Amino acid sequence: FERINNLQNRVNVAQAALTRSRESLEQAQAAYEACVDVHAQANNDFRGLQRNWHLGQAAVLAAELQDDTPCPVCGSLDHPAPADYDETSVSTEDLEAGRAAVEAALGDKRAAEERLSNTETAERTANRDYEERQAELVAANPEDIEIDTALADIAAQRGAAEQSQANLEAAEQRLEISNAQLEAAAMGHDSLQGA
Repeated sequence: FERINNLQNRVNVAQAALTRSRESLEQAQAAYEACVDVHAQANNDFRGLQRNWHLGQAAVLAAELQDDTPCPVCGSLDHPAPADYDETSVSTEDLEAGRAAVEAALGDKRAAEERLSNTETAERTANRDYEERQAELVAANPEDIEIDTALADIAAQRGAAEQSQANLEAAEQRLEISNAQLEAAAMGHDSLQGA
């Protein structure tokens, strides 16, 4: 009986650990997905900054173009459609800040990916442990179960016998007291008759 209880307790502990592992896995998955989204947004923002920076640089070059002077980009002497950029220009510092944001988001994404991988490993381990504990309980030898049950029955019967023995001893003590009281009463009765 005790062996089966121990096996069941081990199953319960393994199941609780598996539940915690699955909750941790869900949290790690959500954190990873959030980092992927932040990284993608940082990349998109950086591409927009790069595009605007290039357009701004083209506008700066176009502002310096002169007729019959070669273009510093293509070398043409003819400048039919010079770049004109009206948006707020992007500074080199803005571009570097965007690049730093992408790198930071990538670092966070890699750290979240590593945590997710570790959490997946822990969940697989907890799942395997739970399955092994379940298998131990299911595979418990029926003879062991019968022996454990018989031992539990014997222990219960022994406890009942010990209680019966204690009750019997208490009854014998009460009987002895009653006999002593009867003898005393009989002696008192005899002495009253003899007087």
